[in-house]
Formats: sequence, C-alpha cells, structure tokens
Amino acid sequence: MLSRRTRTRLAVYFAGLIVLNVFVFWQGWVRSRLGQSDFTSFYVAGQILRQGRGADLYDDELQREVQHSFSPSGLNKPDSLIPYIHPPFEALAFLPLARFSYLHAYLIWLFVNMALVAAMPFVLRPHFPILGKEPLALWLLACFSFFPIFVAAVEGQDSIWLLFCYSMAYATFSADTELRSGCWLGIGLFKFHLVLPFVLALAITGRKKLVAGFLAVAALLLGVGIWVVGTKGWLEYPAYVWGYESNQSAMWKAALGKSANLRGLISTVLPATSPHLKAGVLTLFSVLLLAGLVFAWKKTLPQENNRKAMAFCIGLIVTVLLSYHLYPHDLSVVFLAILLAIEGTISISTIRAWARRTIFGCVAILSCTPVYLLLIRRYKHSEIIAGVSVILIVTLWCEIIWPGIGKKSLALPDENAFGVDGNLEESKRKPKASAEGLYASETNPRNLSSGSRAQQVPALRLYLQRSAIPTR
Repeated sequence: MLSRRTRTRLAVYFAGLIVLNVFVFWQGWVRSRLGQSDFTSFYVAGQILRQGRGADLYDDELQREVQHSFSPSGLNKPDSLIPYIHPPFEALAFLPLARFSYLHAYLIWLFVNMALVAAMPFVLRPHFPILGKEPLALWLLACFSFFPIFVAAVEGQDSIWLLFCYSMAYATFSADTELRSGCWLGIGLFKFHLVLPFVLALAITGRKKLVAGFLAVAALLLGVGIWVVGTKGWLEYPAYVWGYESNQSAMWKAALGKSANLRGLISTVLPATSPHLKAGVLTLFSVLLLAGLVFAWKKTLPQENNRKAMAFCIGLIVTVLLSYHLYPHDLSVVFLAILLAIEGTISISTIRAWARRTIFGCVAILSCTPVYLLLIRRYKHSEIIAGVSVILIVTLWCEIIWPGIGKKSLALPDENAFGVDGNLEESKRKPKASAEGLYASETNPRNLSSGSRAQQVPALRLYLQRSAIPTR
C-alpha cells in the first residue's frame, strides 16, 4: 500500500489535472451547447429512428436536414456535417434521448457517462490485489483526471462505454468466467476497430468460451442492426464509413493531425510520396504486434493472475495501435491498461530497475493532461503518444511476459500458483529422491510457502549462493 504522504501527493496531482480538464471543458461548452460536439451525430441518429426512417440512416442529406433543425449554426461551413458513422444497432440506444431537446439530451448523456466513470472503481478494485487496497477517493480522482476520459464525456462520445465494457471483461476474465468476458467484448462492437484485434488474438490462442460469448452477442447485434436499418442499410454501411474515412477535407477530421496509433506513427516516419511503402510497413508491423500479443497470451498460464493482467494490458495497447483510425477520446481504454501496468509492475518483484523506471515513465506521460494538450491541440502530433505506447509494450514484453530476455532473472511464483494449503502442486514441483534434490527442494524459492517476503529472502540468498558452487 502507498504511504500517506504518497497518497496526498497523488491526490493533489490528480486534483490539479481535474482542474485543468474542467478549464478545457469550459472552453468547449459553447460549442457543445450549439450542437457542434460529437454527440450531435448520436442525437441525429436517434431523431431519424424516431421519425421511422431507419432505412435512410446513412443518407447524408437526411442527416444534414435533421442536424439543421436543432443546430443551424453547426452547418454554416462547408463539410461541417458531423455524420453518424457508427453501426446501426448503436443508434437504438439514442432513441429515448430523441424525445428531449438537444441540450437536455446532451446533459443526460453527460450524466450517464460520468456515472459510468464513477462506477468503474467498484468494478475494478476487487480484482486489483494491491491497487485495490487504496482509498476509493483516490481511485475516483484518478478516473476523472484522465484526459481522454474527460474529452469523451465533454464531446458526448461513447468511448467511456467501451472502457466500461473492457473493465467488465477484465473483471469476469480474472474471475475465470471467460464466457461472460466474451459477451462484454461483444457488446463493445459499437467500436469494432477497438475490439476485433483484441478478440482475434484470444481466438488464435484457443479461448473457445470467450470466443463463443463474443460471437453470440455479435450475432444478436447483427440481427438488431438489420431490424433497425434493414439488410440494404447494413450492406451500405461499410462503403459509407470508408467514404468518410477517405474524406480528409471533412472539418471534424482536418483539425486532428496525425493519430496516436501505428498508422499515424508510420506516416510520420516515412515520406508521404511512398503510399505503397507505407502500406507494406504498416502491414508488417501490424502482423508483428499481433503475433507478439498472441505469443504473450500463450506464455501466460491460467493460474498466473499477475501475468494475465499484464497480457490484458498489452492486448489493450496493441489494439489501440492497430486501430485504423483513432481519436483522442478513443484513448480512454488506455486508462485500464495503465492500471494493469502499475499493478503488475509493483506486484512482480523481479522486474529490473531500468524497466521499472521505463514503465512508470511511460505511465506518467500517458496520464498527464498537459502532454495531451500540447501534442493534440497545440502541435497536432498525436503520433508521439503512439511512440510512448510502443516503448511501454516492448518493455512489458521483455520484462514480464518473457523474463528470460536480457539479464537472467529468477522469478518467484504468483500466490495463485499455490494450492489451498499454501504449498505448490506436488505433481508439478516434486523433487528427485536424493540428498541434493531434497536440499534443492527445501531452498529453491519456487518451493517456498506464500509467507512474507522477509521469510523468503534468506532462503533465496542461500539458494543463490549454493547454486554458484559446482557439484560433483
């Protein structure tokens, strides 16, 4: 647990970030009130469904007409339409809000998002053995101080819902209920580009229950989408989304700069005159990241909760890097990855000092509001955030998933590797019936009981001294 002094410092730091976030919110309040926030597209979708015109949901002229009815000032510039480009089943969630005025619907949605953020500590704390012991107030301050979460709330986006789905997926995954975890990941398909890479890696590793739950929910959402817009509307949806993805002149895309994913990072490094080279390099590194994630899951044993958490963390960051497009509010899911990285780093004692400093340094950068303001709003170089994310996952791969790379380390087992009586499973750890084997069994730190660290250190030191003496 953290000392009282450290808690106080963190609380003051988080409170300062929240004040800065509120200042940003106040600057954007006028724009949101006039119907120029991202919530406009959701409200338009709800209004179209309320009018019974779901089959024309992806008609630009209809969306423009509806948006002009409550926000004429939002369409006073060319290409200023904020289109609804999300899957059709998600539009159904905004149908109840269409009964209210735009401003009232926006405030209701803002309240719901804030409530979800406040609920996350109650979901996650029981599954964090170390961080979960910290006060609830510190957790709440940390949640509301994360800049992408605040941006998602202010813009009226649905990224907080995706973060909540991932939080529930991790909570059920750590409790060994993979079927429920897959269902929660399936619910997150309203942002499919931030879910599919994560599930694909787990599917390759043979998580059949998780994949079954995911596919069941995906089939249900597919049927809901057909009911909302019809088969023709579903078939037109991919072309509609891709058309806007290729339209770089749209106002809502032109002000973003390069995105904080692998595509944005490669676009910065390689010249703009080589599109085929960019595509090839992007494909190569995407395959490498996905292969690394698959290998990380395969190297993680079911009873190793610490390493499962770290593999989940790597999966989140890799998914963000592999997403084709990424906006600042989409980085909300990185908050869960930050918590998992901190939990794993402080719970695994064999992580080397340089790696520990690197992980905490990357976490500090990714959780700092001024960094986002400078890189995203001031200089429009979000791809630097992607570079920090790459450094973080490479460090985690080397030090936690594969501790054998680099300097040789001797890792103690996780507490969950012990049986009910506090001893390791004899079938896996049974020593040879010899004097040398008996001595190794008694002094090997892998065979120690799950007592305090003070009881383990002398035996560990004796084991290291003996292991350096050659035997006949």
